[in-house]
Amino acid sequence: VDLADIARQTVADLAPLAHKLGLELEVRVDARDSRVAGSRTALMSLLSNLLSNALRFEPQGGVISVVIGAGPRLMVEDHGPGLTEEEVAQAFLPFWRAPDSSKGTGLGLAIVHEIARAHAAQVHVETTPGGGARFVVDFSTAGAV
Repeated sequence: VDLADIARQTVADLAPLAHKLGLELEVRVDARDSRVAGSRTALMSLLSNLLSNALRFEPQGGVISVVIGAGPRLMVEDHGPGLTEEEVAQAFLPFWRAPDSSKGTGLGLAIVHEIARAHAAQVHVETTPGGGARFVVDFSTAGAV
């Protein structure tokens, strides 16, 4: 499956919600080959979960970026409050929710982790300069097709 196609489709599906919230979604493809072995449906669910979180935390008027990089790697970056080191360590545990989050079940990132694992990919979160979070799903260990 092609991660760039998955990113474009998932962003198109969520664009009306982003618009309603006063946010923008963008897709940038920086990789020449973004194909991986896997399930299109599962990877769309992975990205949808990452974007749903970003939509909850991105400040109004902001832009959430989906980047497909070499490796291939899929990245979702927002400009919300970000995560502390302690929160980063817990982020992918089932039922964990950010302290300032009143929405959600705490399962989205656990689902992301399991889908990544099922695709032999690694997932982690980084804090970004100036606040925000960048979720990275690295397929380089899985091997591209």
